Amino acid sequence: MSQHIKLAAKRNRYFIAVFIFLIAMGTFATFPKAAEPSKNQTAPVFVQDTPGADVLDHVLQALRAREKEAAFSFVAKDRQQGYGGTARAFMNFVRLHYHAIYDHTGYHVLSASQPSRGIMIQKIKLDSRSGDQHLAIIRLVQDANGDWRLHSMAVLPDDDGWDL
Repeated sequence: MSQHIKLAAKRNRYFIAVFIFLIAMGTFATFPKAAEPSKNQTAPVFVQDTPGADVLDHVLQALRAREKEAAFSFVAKDRQQGYGGTARAFMNFVRLHYHAIYDHTGYHVLSASQPSRGIMIQKIKLDSRSGDQHLAIIRLVQDANGDWRLHSMAVLPDDDGWDL
């Protein structure tokens, strides 16, 4: 198989995975896009008035600072076992399976949607140490107390075909 066909097949797999994920989430209500960050801005840019934006900020900061207990505290209770059941196992899971999230140097929210009450989908752009960019889709859910918690993540690697 030629290199061109392999690249096309790889792009198609990622497109299909994201498409199925978004369809499954039923993204109906969309919030306005975030403003593009200025070149000297180091803090993330969030869609204003987006539920769960502060939780996403805390989780990403804790992961970047390697604060496993803090990061794990924002994981939805029903998902904690799926991530290994402990803060250490969660951090290892993220490091191995979502390395772009684990080792990011910067990020900002591209868009957010709330497909139904208690569910928030946020699409973010991650910057890596090597200068690559990755697209991450983060699903947050509201717990019984009304607090937003991390439910699931998907990361798409840097690819010339993605329009971030």
